[in-house]
Amino acid sequence: MYVYSVNNHAYYNVQVFWKRLYKTTSGMDKGTLCQLRNLINRRNISKSPKNNVNASEDFMEVIVNGHILAAVMSYLGMSSIHDRPSPSIVSHDVWMESDDVRRLVLHSIAEHVITQHVDLATSFKDPSHSGSDKGTAYEYTCEVLTLGLVIFDFKYAIREGDGDQVLLLWKYMLILFKATGRKNYAIEALTLLSQYHILLPCNLAEQLKWSRFINVRGLLGHNISCDLQLAKATNSFDCEVGIVYQWQTLRKITT
Repeated sequence: MYVYSVNNHAYYNVQVFWKRLYKTTSGMDKGTLCQLRNLINRRNISKSPKNNVNASEDFMEVIVNGHILAAVMSYLGMSSIHDRPSPSIVSHDVWMESDDVRRLVLHSIAEHVITQHVDLATSFKDPSHSGSDKGTAYEYTCEVLTLGLVIFDFKYAIREGDGDQVLLLWKYMLILFKATGRKNYAIEALTLLSQYHILLPCNLAEQLKWSRFINVRGLLGHNISCDLQLAKATNSFDCEVGIVYQWQTLRKITT
């Protein structure tokens, strides 16, 4: 039996991020999601991301981008965004170099940040949100970066329509769903991977891998997941039905 697994990655990823890192009891612990939520006054963020998925996803992106920026600034010896990077790492005339040279510098900085602060093993430990212990606080920060970058990779792979990368990330998410007690999500991930690697013949397996995206704009990097497009179409249909119903009701009243 051929079954397409739903690619509801955005909601799943936000749920896992919240499960691992968000605790309402950590509002006084510096650097935790709850404390940062209070600091930047995101009152539309609650304990459960399903109450407002879009706001929760936007908050997650803000926090992860902030951690990335802080890690890069620390490596470059910058105490504020107005400082200049350490000349031993980035020369002051690097902006005059060719694109290839600047790309190598950027890659070396990214490699350092990933090597020092990204650790997939942190996502399978029991999370602690106290932030009182230096080692625990560092592990918490590493997990924010690790999960955030995996989720970003998932998002960008879908935008580019990269089926191979999406399936690779589903392998990691399968283990992560199991570790966070998301049994149904883990079953769905296992179903998808089993279909592709074992159950389906080659032609259907390739169809499963590459038919998970849709590009309604016809431009590179503008793919979206099929479930998101279906949700948009459903919302559009519901709005149109609601308008027709209101118009018919108004006509009955006026006549």
